[in-house]
Amino acid sequence: MKLLQYLGRAGVLVPMIAVLVGAQQDQGEWISLCSKCLSPSVSSKTGAGTTSAVAQGRVTLKDAQMWCGSWEPDNKACPKEQLDGEKGKAYRISANCPGGKLTSYDGAVYTRTKEVWDASDIGQGRPKFRGADGKIVGRDNASGGLDLAANWELLCAGTGQGAAHAAVDACAGKQHCDSNKLFSAEVIQLTGTIVGGRHHYVKMNVRFKNVTDHPIILAYVTGTSSGVDNLGNAYYFGRAGTHDVSTQGIGLLEGRKADTQFQLDPGESRNAMFGIIRYEAARKPIGTSFTYNMTIAELHKLGGTGVESAKQYTLNFPHLPDRGW
Repeated sequence: MKLLQYLGRAGVLVPMIAVLVGAQQDQGEWISLCSKCLSPSVSSKTGAGTTSAVAQGRVTLKDAQMWCGSWEPDNKACPKEQLDGEKGKAYRISANCPGGKLTSYDGAVYTRTKEVWDASDIGQGRPKFRGADGKIVGRDNASGGLDLAANWELLCAGTGQGAAHAAVDACAGKQHCDSNKLFSAEVIQLTGTIVGGRHHYVKMNVRFKNVTDHPIILAYVTGTSSGVDNLGNAYYFGRAGTHDVSTQGIGLLEGRKADTQFQLDPGESRNAMFGIIRYEAARKPIGTSFTYNMTIAELHKLGGTGVESAKQYTLNFPHLPDRGW
């Protein structure tokens, strides 16, 4: 495995066998409920970009595992408990994309405005929404304005648009962003909390955008998610030697296994969630900003069921604040 990872970082093509060949693109998407909620994976999506765009989803085992890794990492029974609590539940969101109307999972209707959030805080460039009371929904975690924006992008973004062309700097004017000639990645939301009364967990919502004129496939390289706070405290994807379940919404490159579900058309954006944790940190000093790193691989489909890792990109996001999102 170490040899494969080394060759990948060096840009050497490494043939691999995909474990989820034929996975639908929508399997890597989820419905955003709130910053501390389980995020149900999308099971079906129809009419994207139209007057009748609909996405439906249910909480899967992977969804429950990620939530438990965030909020109850010491509770081995947590995934089953969460799945039992979600038994029979289904979530549905819809939108009239041309009309600018978004119906949330709870039936509340929001109107997309012509305004977008500025660069004074997180979420720059993402659309603002008005509630039934006529007020703009805030972009802080409690208000959930960025969750509405994420669901809007799920249903309405990237449809009917011409092919995008690579920009000189795809991160120009954006906060907390890293880019290359293939894609840009922007941290648009960060939540830090103490879980289990003992551990400090940091969860990030990252928006990826294809900046080329052709489709691309991306995957997270397992075991590469890590960070450090401004006091020098290290954070990792989980405990050493354990299976990496720290991500949601993106395919994985794990040893000889490759998942090709995270495909982006030219100009298309999609979000994925990443988490890092520092164990036994509750009674110790915790920093106020974080530097986060991870590695993303570009995958190429070969004939039959083959997949190769064409290149790997190490992303760096310095000075991510612990508040003000």
